[in-house]
Amino acid sequence: MRDTGNSDRKGAHSFEVHDARARPIVLAGVGLGIGTAIVFVIVFWLFHYFTAKPSFEGTKNPMTSRDGTSGLNPAVPHIEEHPSAGYQDLRRREDQVLSSYGWVDKKAGVAHMPIDRAMDMVLQRGLPVRKEAAK
Repeated sequence: MRDTGNSDRKGAHSFEVHDARARPIVLAGVGLGIGTAIVFVIVFWLFHYFTAKPSFEGTKNPMTSRDGTSGLNPAVPHIEEHPSAGYQDLRRREDQVLSSYGWVDKKAGVAHMPIDRAMDMVLQRGLPVRKEAAK
């Protein structure tokens, strides 16, 4: 290091004494430029490759006739006029199951009961508790 006279102590400087080397900076810039050019060429080639290739080579549309024209009419969509009626019906069936007795699997002896009665039974009997391991 060369002392420029701006320091009080020998070897201590308050600024950088040497300039940055230009060669690594220029090489990095050239490398970035070449890399960008390569990526540009690849993307340009892929763009033209995929635009020239058909996008779908699977089965034909089943709604077309053999000559390629539209020979079949698609099914009419089933649109519900009152979708809330279906939800109300579902809610009614769920409430009926939750408030009645009945068999879930008669052969296995599994039945269902009203939810209020089941909660009362849990409060009366309590939940099962594991036995603590012997220490």
